[in-house]
Parts: sequence; structure tokens; C-alpha cells
Amino acid sequence: MQNYNKGKVENIFSLFSAISIILGIVMGYISIMNIEINKVYAFGIIPAVVLICLGIYFYLKMKSYRRISQLRNQWGNEVSKKRNFEHIRKLFDILKNEEEFYIDEQTWLDLDMDKVFLKLDRTLSTVGEQYLYYMLRNPCFSQGKLKRTGEKIEHFRNNEELRDKIRFFLDKLGKDRKATFIEFLNGKFQYSKVLKVILDVLALTALVAVIYAVEKNPSIGVLAVFGIYFINLSIHSKVKKRIGADTSCIKYMYRVLAAAKNISSLNNSSKNIEEINILKEEIRKCSKLMKSSASIAMAGTEGVDVLLDYINIFFLMETRSYFSVVKEVEKQRESIKTIYENLGKIDSFISIGSYREELKEYTEPIFVNESNELILKEVSHPLIENAVCNSLNMDNNIIITGSNMSGKSTFLRTVGINALFAQTIYTCICKEYRGSFFRVITSISVNDNITEGKSYYLGEAEALQRIIKSSGFNNYPILTLIDEIFRGTNPVERVNAAAEILDYLAKNNCLVIVATHDLEITNMVRETYYNYYFTENVTKEGLNFEYKIKEGISPTRNAVKILEYLGYPEEIINNINRRIEHK
Repeated sequence: MQNYNKGKVENIFSLFSAISIILGIVMGYISIMNIEINKVYAFGIIPAVVLICLGIYFYLKMKSYRRISQLRNQWGNEVSKKRNFEHIRKLFDILKNEEEFYIDEQTWLDLDMDKVFLKLDRTLSTVGEQYLYYMLRNPCFSQGKLKRTGEKIEHFRNNEELRDKIRFFLDKLGKDRKATFIEFLNGKFQYSKVLKVILDVLALTALVAVIYAVEKNPSIGVLAVFGIYFINLSIHSKVKKRIGADTSCIKYMYRVLAAAKNISSLNNSSKNIEEINILKEEIRKCSKLMKSSASIAMAGTEGVDVLLDYINIFFLMETRSYFSVVKEVEKQRESIKTIYENLGKIDSFISIGSYREELKEYTEPIFVNESNELILKEVSHPLIENAVCNSLNMDNNIIITGSNMSGKSTFLRTVGINALFAQTIYTCICKEYRGSFFRVITSISVNDNITEGKSYYLGEAEALQRIIKSSGFNNYPILTLIDEIFRGTNPVERVNAAAEILDYLAKNNCLVIVATHDLEITNMVRETYYNYYFTENVTKEGLNFEYKIKEGISPTRNAVKILEYLGYPEEIINNINRRIEHK
């Protein structure tokens, strides 16, 4: 798996494979055709078989190098693949701790984190997808752990040979199609001692029937073999319906253990990676489980001889093995969980390394504990190509004014995503990130919920309430991002309620950024909030947005100008302006 010229190694192995197989077939054919002439030719079958096996070995090697080459070409590029977030979030749903902070559903939705996840995700396995998702929803509050995460990301990013080997093994692990393994691992196993005994007796009966047919009475023995086969086929089918989902999970478990074994066998520069050392330690405990699950893993595998399937059914090998395997899984449940999670970590770290490779500019965050502050230099949104960068030195709460489409909401999301990145993937899309450890909670994209009979205003009130309930009770401040506070109600109540809530949050361990059209609010909270704004230029020829944040209160409004730009009747435009002037 060393560096090599594109296609050269594959071509060599492909050539050796073809030559070996052809020579093996020719030698075998000559040997078989000439056995009657001279028995010595029989010895030619042995090297023929060896050559064919050698050809198959070279063929598999060629396929391995070709796949490594494909994976290497994907490095540093966004990956387009089908994703099912219902499957991806399963590990998070199982591992999340209600007593610890995690990114809630509203904040995840507000920050468009599903789309951000698609940008980040270059994982090769189901567990990699699941752990990356879990990681993004569980911010870390330890500078040491986050720094170590950054070191491991860079280790995989800079060590191409190690990375290629690991990615190849993770690619072989691949996807758990229905993502049921993690549920299987955390659920109850189906085990019946009575059924196990019955299956063992039927398998023994099958063996006796074969011996009887060979040694005693072939005619009666053959009838007995066929009779027992159909009985066992019926039993096999019924038991498979009951344990089929579990056997599918055991097959994936075998691949998980195989991937862990292969990755843990890597040495040299991988010694400094704790996750690989943990795999090495835990896989030893699962050696017996790997052996016992091998027969289930092979059953039904594409390319396995059909004859083996008949033997499997006749002796009930797969169904009997199942009960032995689940007993061992029960014993090693915690080791398997540990292996699963650490494979996910490794896949996630490599994925983030690939994302870093793609970025034109990024930085690792610097954390401060002395005060609530956030300093961002040339920060940008990860989903926007050629984004306009902004800087912000925030040691106090801020209120952002500005016209429609001027960039307020996008800036809120930019700040929130980068704060989340800082405490998860240790990678910020800016020139400098310096800030406190934050609990990020937002109210940006609140919608009506018709099915639950909730109005827009009620949805807003509930979204803000969860921020209020979380404030003031934790060592870590809340980074609170709010877009158009209480836009769902009348102006008088909106402005006064907004001012009171913003003052409350400012006093209760929150660092707040709020965007609003209501310029009245800026005056009402001037003691606790600094003012910033976004501006634009709207003419009859078009809309020109700067997307640059500036200090102060927005001097412009563009709602009427946009109507004029869209070609509304002149009468409407003039009358609107008269009303505004009169007011």
C-alpha cells in the first residue's frame, strides 16, 4: 500500500493473476487428459491448483489496490452519497445524556446542521456517520480533549500511508443497510435453551442418516437423508423468520470485529492514537466471538458455494451457531460497544481531516475562561461558496439591525456553526477564533406547527422559553442567537416583550446576538446591548447587498424599495411613502 504510479501496481497484479490462472487451467487440463497414459501426470494437478489459487490471490490484491486508489482520489473532496438521517442519528439517541448539554432539535434545525453534516461527512462506514453526527451534537467543554482531537485529525491528515490502510478497512466494513446493529447491541437477545437442544438433536439425526446411508443401507438411508433435509429446511425457515434480523446484525458485527482487528494490527505511527490502542485491547476479548460468528457471517454471502448452503440447512449450522453467538455477545457486549464507538471516532477524525484538506482557510480555536467573550476574524459560513467574511469582537451582547435579505440571519448561523465547530471538530472557518466555552441555543427558524395546532407566536414563545430556562444555572454561558424576536405578534407587545426578555438574558449568563427590524428595541436595550447593522443599496436597476457587518444602527430600510424594484404600481409606492412620512 505504498505510494505508486497511477495504475502501475494494479496492472502488474492483473497481469500476474491472468498468467497464473491461465497456466493453472492449461496445466490442469493437460494433467487430467493424460492421466490414463501415465499416472505421473496426476502430480501436475497440484501445481495447477497452486497456480489458480495464486491467480485468485493476485486478482484480490489488484482489486484492493484499485479501491485504495479510488479512495485516495476522493480525499479532500465532498462526497455525494445517499444518507438516511433516521439511521444516522441512532447512536446519538442511544448515547445522549439528558443531564448533560447537547444541541437540541430547534438549534440543530436553526443552524441547518443536516446540510452542514452533508458537507462534513466523508466517512466510509455506518458507525462513522453515526459517530460524526453524535460528535456534532455533543459539544466538548474540555480544552485538553479538544486539542487532542485536533492532533489526531492532523495525524491522519498528514500520514497518508496509515490513512489509506485504515480507510480501506473501513470501506470493507461499509454500511449497515438498515442500521439495526446498534439497536441489536443495546437490546435483548432471543435465546431458547429448549430450541437449541432441539436443533442439536436434529443436526445429530442428520449426521446419523448420512452415516447409515453410507455404511448400512443406501436406498433407505438416502430416503432418510431427503426426509430429514426437508424437515430441517422447514425448521430452518421458521427459526430464520424469528431470528433473521438478529443474524443480519451478527453478520455486520463480524465485519465490525474484522475491521477492528485489521486496524488494531497497524503499528508504527499509529501507536499514539488511543482509539487504535483501545481496539487492540478490546479485540483480544472478542477472539472467541469472531470464530463463533464466522459461520453466520459466511452464510448467504455472495460467492459462497451453493453446496455449502445445502449443508448449512441440512445440519442447521447457521441457526445452531446463532444461539452460541448471542451467548458470547452477551458476555462481550461492552467490549463490542467500545469497539464500535472507537471505529466511529477514527472514521470521523479522518473525515474531518478530509474536510480540512478542502478548506481554503481554517483555524483551530483558542478558548478563554476568564470572561464571556467571542472574537471572530474573517469568519464565513461553511455552506456558502466565496462567502463574504466578517469580523466581530464581542465582549458584550449585540443587537443587529438591517433590511430584508441584508445578511442578518446568515450571520447568526455563521457565528453559531463556528462556535459549534470549535467545541466539536476543533476546526473553525475563519482566520481567528477566540472565545469562551458556550452552550449554543438558538431561536432562528421557528415555524407554525399545524398538526399540533400551534401558532407561529406560540412556537416562538416556546423556543425562547427553553433559552430562559437554561440561563443562569451553569458554569458555561449560553451563546444565544435570536432572529426577529416575537415577529408573530402585534408591534406594541412584541417590542416591549422583546426588550424585557433581552434584558433578562443579558443578566443571566448569556452572550446574546439578536437580529431585528424593530429599531425601537435598540433604544430600549441600549444599556446592555451594542448596535451593529447590515446595509444594502436598492435601485430600479437592482439590489446590491454588501453583507458586511458595521457598528451602529441601520440607517436604511428597503421594504418599499424592493416593491418598487419588483414593479409594483407607482400609485401603491407613492401612497406607502406618504403614510410613512405622515407617521
